[in-house]
Amino acid sequence: MRKKIYSSYDEINRDLEILNLERKLHYHKVRKSIEALKDDITLPNLAEGFFGISKNDPLSVGKVAIRTLLPIAVRTVFNFFKK
Repeated sequence: MRKKIYSSYDEINRDLEILNLERKLHYHKVRKSIEALKDDITLPNLAEGFFGISKNDPLSVGKVAIRTLLPIAVRTVFNFFKK
């Protein structure tokens, strides 16, 4: 990075003000990202991502139940006829 040569204190103060505003902007962006992350890491959102359950689709709970219980039911039926 090249050194900047200032000719007056006004130029220095202007650049310092710009840097201060940029710092505040980045700080607020980070805070907003953290708040969004906190909202995303709630139990319902984790369940939605892990199990495929959607808040907007009431049938998704049934789909997850079928995907979970169907293999157990099939295994039970095969074991019953295997005897």
